[in-house]
Amino acid sequence: MSEWNAQSLAAADKIEQFILHAQWEDFPEEVRRQAAICAMDLFDVMICCSHTQMAKNGLRLAQELFQHGAVPIVGSHMELNYMGAVTAYAYNINALDIDDGHNLIKGHPGAVLMAGLWPAAIQAGASYKEFLTALVIGYEVAIRAGEALHKYYKYYHGTGSWGAFGVAAAVCRILKVDRTTLSNALGIADYQGPIAPIMRVVEIPTMNKDAVAWGAITGAMAVEAAQRGITGQFYNLLEPGSQDMVDTLGKEYEIMNLYFKYFPCCRWAQAAVVCALNLRKKHSLSPSEIEKVYIRTFKAGTQLSSVKPNLCDEAQYNMVYPLCAALCEGMFTPQQDSEEYIRTHSDVVNMMDIVEFAVDEEMEAKFPRKRYAQVEIVKKNGEVLRSEICEPWGEPEDHVDVDWIRKKFLDASGAYFPTEAIDALLEQLSDPENTADLRDLVYFVNGAMKRR
Repeated sequence: MSEWNAQSLAAADKIEQFILHAQWEDFPEEVRRQAAICAMDLFDVMICCSHTQMAKNGLRLAQELFQHGAVPIVGSHMELNYMGAVTAYAYNINALDIDDGHNLIKGHPGAVLMAGLWPAAIQAGASYKEFLTALVIGYEVAIRAGEALHKYYKYYHGTGSWGAFGVAAAVCRILKVDRTTLSNALGIADYQGPIAPIMRVVEIPTMNKDAVAWGAITGAMAVEAAQRGITGQFYNLLEPGSQDMVDTLGKEYEIMNLYFKYFPCCRWAQAAVVCALNLRKKHSLSPSEIEKVYIRTFKAGTQLSSVKPNLCDEAQYNMVYPLCAALCEGMFTPQQDSEEYIRTHSDVVNMMDIVEFAVDEEMEAKFPRKRYAQVEIVKKNGEVLRSEICEPWGEPEDHVDVDWIRKKFLDASGAYFPTEAIDALLEQLSDPENTADLRDLVYFVNGAMKRR
């Protein structure tokens, strides 16, 4: 039962002291480096997602419900007030499912944090280092809140359910609120966070996605409410079963356990895409040679849709479509993950008829810590090609660096964002001491996109 006791009081003190007082210089060098990598990746995500229908719909929602303000929006000439900007970014940043994630909580901390924190940092006139500091704090708190929530409810909820808590923490830090406001904001965000049944949208894809949008909006609104006297206080991370997660705060950094996505689709489909790309390259394979494709993977992966998509979201939460696009194109990028591409490339959609998939019990036993797949292709001449057992690109042990992010940037956003602009942006974002106004970073991005 939720109640204040000596243990929960001590946990609250540790959590809230970390949020309010952790300093950039306190973080290990590798954590500081990882924070900049996250920022670079999230900018790429915002740029390529700004072209999606989901982002456009979210921007229209924000424009019609909220006032104009001083927070610029990536991919738009609009400037909105804080909650309007949060809403616009919230419907942008997970639109292509190409943002970072964490294997054990099976969710997307970076996207929900960026949507709530970036507008707050702009509005507060924060420095880039202050933004990165709050981002690290947000990751550490959000990921632990996700672990605690799944443990407490024993049911798999979407990112927004615990992401709201991380947003509230990060925004409170950037706004330099007092301890009472922080405690109430965390309690509100924890209580009001969207308890999203994620497997429903996995099986029947829609723009509800992983509840990232409403997690960001809820977390931001929790801070607004707490600043106006709404109380919250107790939150799930204070339950007795979460003590081990709280004890490691500031000692072990979960930001180092993030994965980064290269392809715009569910992480559960990405190992199969890697298998397909490896076979295509190794055997100089032409799509016209393929008779049959078999995928072996873990159970959750097989629960992804295999229905022929009409919409971008249906293509992302799909085990088969990304693999077929990769076999036909030699890559799977946001360009292949669009309604226009789906309509005009019947060869990719028709290939889905020859793909079958099944659960592999050994791979299932290693999920969610590992997401494995193996692909077998039968050629029309009878030859059988079998891939190695593969993992997705960008796992924690891959130690993603600036070069990796640059390559992803070129594939994901290079069609509408010039190479020289990518290099200039990455140079700025790689430097925590960068003194540029955060608004100017958005103006630079939007200017480069217009020139293209």
